[in-house]
Amino acid sequence: MLPGREPRIGEVEPFTASWLFRASGSPRARALRTIVEESLLEVMYDIPDRTEIRKCIITEETIRDGRPPLLLTKTEVDGGVDETNYAEWLATQGATA
Repeated sequence: MLPGREPRIGEVEPFTASWLFRASGSPRARALRTIVEESLLEVMYDIPDRTEIRKCIITEETIRDGRPPLLLTKTEVDGGVDETNYAEWLATQGATA
């Protein structure tokens, strides 16, 4: 989710399901923080060295299945790829969301 933008339907549910699953017996804020940190662990260290990256999209699969976030370059962002159409873009690249 981007700052200043309301989450779209489908963006919050994976977080919520994982959060509720882990929240039993531990403070919920810590559980949510753990989910986000685990999902972003690799890219937190990778993105600063990759100057071509302009956008990081966290998908349902990122949270639920541990799939890496989708990293978009300036060229891809300038070409109109965003969180609303990345699945179609991936299909044209031979990958799946």
